[in-house]
Amino acid sequence: MRRKQPVHLKSDRKFSVFEQLPKHWEVTEEDMSLRVLVDSIRVRTPYCHFVLAALKQWFLAALSGSRVTALIIGESGAGKTKILEMFAALFPARRNKDGIWQSVIIVNVPGEPTPIALLEAILVALHDPRPSSGTRTSKMRRVIAAIFNQGVRMIILDDLQRFVDRNSELVLYSASECLKEILSCTQVSIVGCGLPESKLVIAANEQLKRHFVAPVEIPRFDWLTAPSRNAFVALLKAFQTHLQMFEMPNISGLEMSLRMFLGTGGLIDFLAKILKQVVWDALDRKSRKITMSDFELAWSRALWDAENLGENPFSDKFNVRVDIKGKIAAARKINQHIARPVAKRQRKSLLKVIGL
Repeated sequence: MRRKQPVHLKSDRKFSVFEQLPKHWEVTEEDMSLRVLVDSIRVRTPYCHFVLAALKQWFLAALSGSRVTALIIGESGAGKTKILEMFAALFPARRNKDGIWQSVIIVNVPGEPTPIALLEAILVALHDPRPSSGTRTSKMRRVIAAIFNQGVRMIILDDLQRFVDRNSELVLYSASECLKEILSCTQVSIVGCGLPESKLVIAANEQLKRHFVAPVEIPRFDWLTAPSRNAFVALLKAFQTHLQMFEMPNISGLEMSLRMFLGTGGLIDFLAKILKQVVWDALDRKSRKITMSDFELAWSRALWDAENLGENPFSDKFNVRVDIKGKIAAARKINQHIARPVAKRQRKSLLKVIGL
């Protein structure tokens, strides 16, 4: 019986976003632009300014021939990746007669960062046409050559905590050795970025550790510290300015800003999720009005384990003035890092493995 040949649909025509939507949805171009508005907002908080200033120093050091290796750490949702993207956007890749030229590249560390997987991820960022081809040695040669040919001065490794094995809590030493090899062969600055456990990656390799400066931390906002609280309120005010086409409660007001903190734990990512949800819900209603009830619903829908976080801070039954310290302490636990259980592996003899 002959196998059916797969059908390949060929067309030079590019379909617009609106052609892919059912007509009865009645989605407009303005509607689509507003749905991504919150994601497009970039606010330079004091933490953001501090990290961008550090990245600028490290980049100029590499440019002058004095490379720096550094680490940026912060809790999940603190806004690390957004800051890296803001910095990398200052150095867009461009093509000239000699090929691609890019001063800064961001590499997403693969889930299982073996040396080969890490080199392939770097080759992807360097626009290598065949990142998976070749041996480890040939991949390393291509990485080093591309770094020189493309004028790369800084490599940013995002999600560096993936260098720590999830089962054993052991650092994948061979992957960190791969980084040390790149450092020894080039003059680029390497900046790692990830969760606090990323420090284990550097601490476990004494030869790599001596290259690194002190880590830079991006903390979550803290309501009990005046400068941090003021920065959080300023962030809310900036978001409200960008969302001025919507009629909504004053989220930077005294009581509402506290509710926003209690609902997000001072994490920018959770703040963005709540604001996106209220905007989406308003657009679905064909409305530009957002109420406290909308915030109440958005909080329960936007946060993964909202049902386990206690009372909804946007509910009309929530008394924000009672036990403020207790409520703030509970908010600080939102998305708090939980130590993963370490798998206990027992060595088996070869005879037991083969069943003897």
